[in-house]
Amino acid sequence: MTEREYGLAVPELIEIFCLTFLWLVVLVRIPTIRGRNERTMWSALLLGATSMSLQITFTYELAVHLVGRDLLGINRDIVADVIGLFAAAAIFSFVLKVVGKDQYARLTYGAALVVTATLLLINHYFDQRTPTGSSQDSAAGTVYWLVLLLYHFVANSWCSYICWRCFARTRSSPLRVALLFFSVGTAMAALYMLVSLIHFFIPINSIARFFPLVRATEALLYGAAAAVPIVTSMSRWVRASAWLSQLYPLWRDITKSVDGLTLHKPRGYLLYLFLACTDQRQGLYRKIIEIQDGILELKRYVPAETLLAATHYVQAQNLGDNDVRAAATACWITSALHNRSQDHQTLADHEDQPQQSASLSTEAAHLSKVAFFYSSPLPTQFGAFLRQAQNVPHTNQNPSITQA
Repeated sequence: MTEREYGLAVPELIEIFCLTFLWLVVLVRIPTIRGRNERTMWSALLLGATSMSLQITFTYELAVHLVGRDLLGINRDIVADVIGLFAAAAIFSFVLKVVGKDQYARLTYGAALVVTATLLLINHYFDQRTPTGSSQDSAAGTVYWLVLLLYHFVANSWCSYICWRCFARTRSSPLRVALLFFSVGTAMAALYMLVSLIHFFIPINSIARFFPLVRATEALLYGAAAAVPIVTSMSRWVRASAWLSQLYPLWRDITKSVDGLTLHKPRGYLLYLFLACTDQRQGLYRKIIEIQDGILELKRYVPAETLLAATHYVQAQNLGDNDVRAAATACWITSALHNRSQDHQTLADHEDQPQQSASLSTEAAHLSKVAFFYSSPLPTQFGAFLRQAQNVPHTNQNPSITQA
């Protein structure tokens, strides 16, 4: 934690880059602050980024230049130390809440308050914190650094251990990734304090050269941990957008054929995609429900023999077992649309109603596969096969698949 005055060498540039990434995550997460845990996590990141920025001469001088004056002056370093204390407390508190140990979260702030009071007392009455650090020759200065560094080392080591234990037990993939990043990040923070403690008693310049890289790794991992929900949300958005795009041809033809499925007439592709993505999860849910309702209606226009023939036909195409159901559905949907357009008589409801999938994503993936086969040449080939079979003399048997 000793003050670092240096030029912008490669390690320092890496540290500034990683700190910039952390600040970017802090700003991006502002709209997502809703619950108490989100506020705690965001506060921890904000305090941590602020403390790191105050400790780096380049970023501090840049802030002074932007503001127009030095607001902290000689108090810069003690302020950075105090903010760092509460940043560590906030991160530890957030982790404790995530793992279900809320009752211990307040203790972290209590410990931070005690340490802060001790540091302020030493700074004001015994050994003032300066840009070169408290005096190592005085007992008060030694106590200052020991209290500060040991607090950070113990808090971050403990936090890293808890994160690692919970990482091994958690099944949720996003939470596992976040806990892993927090575990390694707090471990790097503990390593930084340990190296600083060694440097305090053994002031070797080669040790100080590792400071920027260790802090850079810490900032990068904290930012990555906090960015996990952002990345997860973006991946869901991309996946849902891909599903909506794949579903469009199937949705368009079904809603055009079956009246009353939608509140509005089927739209063009770009408008369809835009409106669905603005309220994405509900938009995807509505499109799936509309397609499912349309499929139930269209199934009444398909004889049971055609349903069976569609299954046998796609099985003869050497498709994978996971694709047979989707391909067969696409084939008989095409036949149903044709029969409905020809005003064929409505048949009785089939007894084998489509099974409801366990989740929205499962059903979206299945219908996307149906839409893929629907847009392929397979349904057209199946229709030609049916017409060919109808021209064959009636033998009281289902059409032979070998004729395809």
